[in-house]
Amino acid sequence: DIEIEIPFEELKRGDVFAANAGEVIPADGTIKEGFASVDQHILTGESVPAEKKAGDRVFAMTLVLSGRIYIKVEKSGNDTVASKISKTLNDMIDFKTGIQLRGEKWADKVAVPLLILGGLSLPFLSFSSALAILYASPGNAFRFCGSLLTLNHLIIASRRGILVKDGSALEQLVDTDTVIFDKTGTLT
Repeated sequence: DIEIEIPFEELKRGDVFAANAGEVIPADGTIKEGFASVDQHILTGESVPAEKKAGDRVFAMTLVLSGRIYIKVEKSGNDTVASKISKTLNDMIDFKTGIQLRGEKWADKVAVPLLILGGLSLPFLSFSSALAILYASPGNAFRFCGSLLTLNHLIIASRRGILVKDGSALEQLVDTDTVIFDKTGTLT
């Protein structure tokens, strides 16, 4: 029945912590006591703060704008919604588009002929010229340009307030003929 201060990394399921105005909520949980205005736009995109009271759920990385609430921890650390969103965004970096994959398969097929051509040209041309033949592999362009193009489109979308889970969503957009929205607020 006393308040102590601990690092948020030590929060575990079942703990109850206090969140005051101006503080970021460090874990997902349910409000046990209190009332607060919570800015959830980082997770939901909603610009209007949510009024939260006992029994309501709150999420890590949201900001208490006013009030004081006591929250029972349900998920902390890597189990929180914010952490899962962060993981999804980080996984997006490793995604390869279908064009990239097809290009890499084709580049793998021409690798051996390029090695042979580079080796055969070595006695007739300088070492740097033979090396230039090896570096001229189209696989390098596919690996480099495919990633840059996908990243460029993701950046353009994010500047317009659109979060794209991964590059595969952009690829599938070409074949999309119907879009269904589940609510009138923030589109997910």
